[in-house]
Amino acid sequence: MSTFAEHVDDYLRLRRGLGFKLEEHARLLPKFAAHLDAIDAEVVTLDLALGWAVQPVAPAGSVVPAMRLLVVRGFARYMAGIDPRTEVPPTGLIRLRRHRRPPFICTDEQALALMKRARTAIRQRLVAATYETLIGLLAATGMRISEAIKLDNADIDWQQRGVSLRRRRLDDCAVHATFRRLTDATGVGAGAPCPPRLHDLRHTMAVRTLLGWYREGVDVHARLPALSTYLGHLNPAYTYYYLSAAPQLLAHAAGMLDAAQARSAPGRPCSAP
Repeated sequence: MSTFAEHVDDYLRLRRGLGFKLEEHARLLPKFAAHLDAIDAEVVTLDLALGWAVQPVAPAGSVVPAMRLLVVRGFARYMAGIDPRTEVPPTGLIRLRRHRRPPFICTDEQALALMKRARTAIRQRLVAATYETLIGLLAATGMRISEAIKLDNADIDWQQRGVSLRRRRLDDCAVHATFRRLTDATGVGAGAPCPPRLHDLRHTMAVRTLLGWYREGVDVHARLPALSTYLGHLNPAYTYYYLSAAPQLLAHAAGMLDAAQARSAPGRPCSAP
């Protein structure tokens, strides 16, 4: 009998053949399959799906459990056609809250502090260099962490081979945990409403690009499609979110509006004594 890992491979291959990218599915479903295979599960059940979705315990307000259950539900529907005993989790079992948390925008000094901390605090020299480079890469390019982890030697213009002690890709969970330790150790984000995330480096790059365009006086809305394409946004609305996501942009836009109104306001007559 095929293992759940093999069924996941078949499921992803089928869906991708229909044009779906399935980045989150490809990241989460192999872990779910490994869990099922490890406990010798015979069939996907509601209890197994829900138990995996909520472990480990996520912080309050996290969308992780809902996202896990969402991808498992799609896989369970596929498995139901193979094994009728499969239980498909109903929709809405864990509500996926679509509110966006405010991004933390790093300054140059904060990004450099994180890189320096990675270089000096991580004991293995190659691991330290890997994380230092990773943080700088994310801050400079705005790549998603999933994209950076998938980089191959052929994608990088250098002669040195290998970026990890075991010559394997970084594990995304380990990267997020390491980043959290680095921010805690450097104090980056202390006092912020939400602790910094790796994805905030992507926000930082996008916001700084927009701020640069505003300060240069260029037509930002005309250039937004280029930024949207670079960031890999299928929907331009995702890029427009950056216009309202950061106080820095709002403050700059408000200042430009005030200046424009002052220039266009007609002269006021003097009041009679």
